Amino acid sequence: VFQVESSFLSEQEMRENARNNIDWFRTCTKNSVNIGLENNNHLGTSAYDVVTEGFFISRIIDENNIYFLLDIAHAMISAHHFKIHYEDYLSTLPMNALVQLHICEPIIDNLIVLDAHEIPSEEMLEHVKKLLSQYHGIKYLTIEYYKDTNKLITVLKKLRSMIKEKYRTDA
Repeated sequence: VFQVESSFLSEQEMRENARNNIDWFRTCTKNSVNIGLENNNHLGTSAYDVVTEGFFISRIIDENNIYFLLDIAHAMISAHHFKIHYEDYLSTLPMNALVQLHICEPIIDNLIVLDAHEIPSEEMLEHVKKLLSQYHGIKYLTIEYYKDTNKLITVLKKLRSMIKEKYRTDA
């Protein structure tokens, strides 16, 4: 968990840094790639206050005409630290620009709040299915699980089957 030991950048300074970095990256890639911003997880220190707030993420995406990558576990952890419901936190994010989901199971209880990259539960997969039906711009799904290859293959097959069922295609 990052702890602040220096002065804070203002929101304006962070937005300018983001714009400069995005402009630099676009120049390097000759505008040949799409750029997406992933939401970070608030980890309970002031270092994460502004950069994990939905309004800030939305401004960066809107001002720079980029896409949004929703890390579901990060959003759940941030909602926990902001002491709001997950769905309320999601409503503050730029879901209209959503292009990709990162999927895994976090650990959130009274003692531990951790992006543990656990295998997605059935409940998580159902949530992904709901997001896919609500936000039609989603093109990429990434399961962030690295502990057991066989479990990963099983959940990838389950997710693929879910998508085929929903869209009735050869996805």
